[in-house]
Amino acid sequence: MAYKLALPEDSCIHPFHVSQLKPFTPDYSQVFSELPRTPDLTAAPLQPITILARRLVKKGNSSVLQVQVQWSSLSPDSATWEDYSVLRHRYPTAPCWDEDSASAQGGANVTPDVSTSVD
Repeated sequence: MAYKLALPEDSCIHPFHVSQLKPFTPDYSQVFSELPRTPDLTAAPLQPITILARRLVKKGNSSVLQVQVQWSSLSPDSATWEDYSVLRHRYPTAPCWDEDSASAQGGANVTPDVSTSVD
């Protein structure tokens, strides 16, 4: 078989064997008249709002404190376990730390009230 190609004079194509030619198959993929819309990827920033539980997890040769966190803008059943130190570093002003310090102290005054006089 022999093919004769009508190429421009300035083309610099190296000679090739006819076995390298492939038949042309048209592409019938659908063409859209307008581009698809890009999804809105903005999301409300998440904040840890409540610490639900605590546990110690062994990692390597040490134990790591983890807390179960309820996140803002998520459903109540979507609480996750997070390393306490990482969470505390990443969200230093989160609302969960206010109640965390109160619950660590028992949430009440442990000193007896001495203002009442005993007769």
